[in-house]
Formats: sequence, structure tokens, C-alpha cells
Amino acid sequence: MHAKSGFRVAIAIVCLLGSGCTGSPPAGMPDGSAAQHRASSNNDVPQVVRIGTYLGSPPGVLPILADQKGYFKQAGVEVQLTTLGGPQDGMIPVATGQLDAAIAGLSAATFAGIERGLDATVVATLGHQSATDEPALVVRKDLLDNGQVARMADLRGRKIAAWGGPGSAAAFLVARALREEGQSVTGVELVNLTFPDTVAALKNGAIDAAYLPPPFSTEAAAQGSASPFGKTRTSGFQTVGVLYSGRLIVERPAAARAVMLGLVRAARELSGEHFAQPENLAILSAHMRVPVPDLLASGALDFDRDLRPESDTLLDMQRVFMDVRALAYQAPLPFERLADPSFSTYAAEVPGTNTP
Repeated sequence: MHAKSGFRVAIAIVCLLGSGCTGSPPAGMPDGSAAQHRASSNNDVPQVVRIGTYLGSPPGVLPILADQKGYFKQAGVEVQLTTLGGPQDGMIPVATGQLDAAIAGLSAATFAGIERGLDATVVATLGHQSATDEPALVVRKDLLDNGQVARMADLRGRKIAAWGGPGSAAAFLVARALREEGQSVTGVELVNLTFPDTVAALKNGAIDAAYLPPPFSTEAAAQGSASPFGKTRTSGFQTVGVLYSGRLIVERPAAARAVMLGLVRAARELSGEHFAQPENLAILSAHMRVPVPDLLASGALDFDRDLRPESDTLLDMQRVFMDVRALAYQAPLPFERLADPSFSTYAAEVPGTNTP
């Protein structure tokens, strides 16, 4: 997918830059990955990778934790972290070369950019959802208590918070929850609020419902302002991704692999028995604006073990965004055009990623 003769970078127009590199697969790579990974001529030089991320959610904090705990350095790479305005803001900086990678909500803009030829690729997914007893939505408790909202159809015309607004990963999850009970996302008003601001908006009555994952849903429930609503989540949703630029993939594959190793190691730690380490909780609390007791009440986070891009969700997201006309193109893009799972495949095979 990335054996390109040039790189396309676009803001308003697409321009050609330079030529591709050739070479043999780097040592330690899984068999069959030469098409995605080409040897860099300067792999002996210490690599610095610029990563954009956003605060206020577990996926956005993941690279911060990996950096502060030294996992990137131990994998052989230096990182420079940049704070983005939100999960929807990673695509253009990566595609235009301002960043090498980003934690990004997989939004309509992601799909549109790839379709237009922007040089960015989904290489991992972070926002994994497992099958739990918790519904996808929360609704203001007063609306539930007085009977104004008793079924999904009662949300029609109401304000539902989805971080990133229409065309966002959160909007996709709202659409899925409504669709599973015969309703359409076009019948509600989507409001763009961060997860911490959503908790406050539910408390003061500024919105009626929200897509709100743990630990923020736990916080809202503890305040008595909102309760879970709708059907139980279905497993497999992975709506936050890691984007790599084409330059990073083709010119500096060793650095790209090292970043993935650090992320996988941090994700496995937060998904397992080491989640409750005081250092982990302190980092999560500081950057998510969530008290440590609420983090502990929510329990270990739920990341896919290997952070592999998940094809069914990516393709379903694309269909939903096409249905609500957040995407202008007509023919859906295949998974191979959207994602490159070879980096997470590599990281999954490296010993030691389970060790904090």
C-alpha cells in the first residue's frame, strides 16, 4: 500500500514531493511485510517522531503515559508530543507533514482525506469497545425519572453530545445506538462537547443525552445527573485510531515500529492488572480531568490487545458517514486503502510488550 513513487500532501490542492526509497525488509520484521516497510538509509541516527494527541480521554492519554514511563525510549525512539484541539484534529497535520503521527478520532474527515489522496493511513485502533452491560448512551436522569424519555424514539429532536460533532467517531456511536432501535441520527441535534464538558452539561441541563464512555459515565452517574440508556454495547467498535504519515512509514520504518511498540505496551498495561498502579492513575487523572476514585471505580481500560485496525468497524463507519452525507464520494473505499495493520502485527510478535 505504501510502496509509492511519491508522497501526496494536500491542504487545498495535492502536490507531488520526492521519490520513494527502496531496500530490503528491516531485521526482525514479520515475513511478507516488505511492501509496507522499506529500509531507511539513516536508521542508525536517533529518531525523533512528532506525535499529536488530545487530552480528556484514555486513547489521547496513551502516548503521554508511554512517553512518561519511558516505553518509547526503551523501544528506541524519541517523541515530541503536541496537544491537538480534539480527536478530529489529527488528519491534516499528519497528511501535510507537520506531524509524523497522531491519535485521532476516525471521523468523516479521515475517510474524505484518504479518498482525496492525503498521505495518512490508519495503523492502529485505540477506542475498543467490549461487550459490557453498559449501554452506548446516557440520558439526563430527570428526563428518565419524569418519563419524558422512555424509549429511543423519545430522543428525537433532542440535544445529544458527541465529541467532534457530526461526522465524528462519537457521532458514529450515537448513530449505531439509534439505528439498533430503528431511529436515525438525522432526527437529533448533535452537540460538540468534550467528555469532561459533557459531564458538566448533563448536570446543568444544557444537553439531554450523550455518548459518554467510562470513566466519564461513571462520574455522571455518581453525580446523579445521568443514567445509561439503550441497548448494551456490541463488542468490536474501534473508533479512535493512530494515523501515520506516508513519510514515516516509508522513510523511517524503524521509528514507526518503535512508536507502535510503545503504544502497545502502554495499552496492554492499562488493560490489565497494572492499570491501578499509582503512577498510571496519576497520569490518567491529570490529563483526563477525572478523579482517581472514579478511575478506580471504572476499572481497567479496554484496548484491543494488539491495537489492530478492525475492518468491520472502519467499513461500517464509512457507510454511516455516507448515509448522513458527511462524505461526498459515492464508492466506498476498501479496507486496504484505509488501513495498514502490519505495524500492530509486528508489535504483537515482539517479546516483552507485556512487561511494565
